[in-house]
Amino acid sequence: MKSPTCPRCGAENRSKVVFMGINADVPRSARFPIVRCLDCGIAFTAGSPATETEEGLYFEGYYGEATGERLSNRLAIAVFQKERQSLVMGDRMPSKVLDVGCGDGTFLRCLPAGVERFGYEPSLAGRNALTKYSVHQFDLDSPASGNEASFDLITLWQVFEHVDTPDDLLQKLRRLLATGGSVFISVPNFGSLQARIFRGRWFHLDPARHLFHYEKKTLGDACWRNGFDAGWRTTKSLEYGVFGWWQSFFNLIPFDFNMGYKILKGRKKYPLTPVNLLALAVYGLLAVPVGMLSVGLMLLEAALGKGAVLQVCLTPKRDLPP
Repeated sequence: MKSPTCPRCGAENRSKVVFMGINADVPRSARFPIVRCLDCGIAFTAGSPATETEEGLYFEGYYGEATGERLSNRLAIAVFQKERQSLVMGDRMPSKVLDVGCGDGTFLRCLPAGVERFGYEPSLAGRNALTKYSVHQFDLDSPASGNEASFDLITLWQVFEHVDTPDDLLQKLRRLLATGGSVFISVPNFGSLQARIFRGRWFHLDPARHLFHYEKKTLGDACWRNGFDAGWRTTKSLEYGVFGWWQSFFNLIPFDFNMGYKILKGRKKYPLTPVNLLALAVYGLLAVPVGMLSVGLMLLEAALGKGAVLQVCLTPKRDLPP
């Protein structure tokens, strides 16, 4: 049987299935083949997740609008946003920031006062959430006059893996950077320990939405190919490392896939059936010990350079025009 054509390099019949990934929204549906191109090395989701509409994939509530209703979640969000800011701010405060795939604008809203904030969000659910906040909505396909070569910082938090034309996107971002500006990308690390262990049950796999699955080499190749120098940051992430281990462990148990995540994000309400009561009891019994184990594993994988995320700061190559 003919293997899928690589969506990155176009190689035909030069790929192999690595494993099958579970659709977290509909776990009992057909699984997605996770495939690696034997020519360029990129891993990608075969088949077309886009058979579902964008509104179906990025639905109302996808960005966790109910998350902020719980005090514990608000505290966690505050910690995670501080972690993000520490990665991208450095010694110089940017004056103008663009967050690509900004969702409901949480990162932008948590920036210090005085920063001019712009957000690009293609999904209708995200744009609807943005209207509640003082974030300038940005059209990446037709930037308004005055925004070319004007951003000190452009961020993509767990967004780049959703993009079907990553080279085109990087070229657009390069043109939007001011002199001395940088692009910061964070993606799930397909080469992480947790990805290798949990495979199709890995929490951060999300094959219905993640079109590409990056490792350090394939992400670095994309950056270099599009005129950027890459400054790699830590693979450690409190936000993604601990929870990636935690939920992936529970995904080994035959309850609803990502059940803990769906409850915490307010995405799903579970009727109190015997099966759900058993699942909630298991979560309640194991949540803390699994959480403590997950913290230790997060530190271990980061020390090995195999943490849950790849994080890279890009600056345009000096010998290339913008």
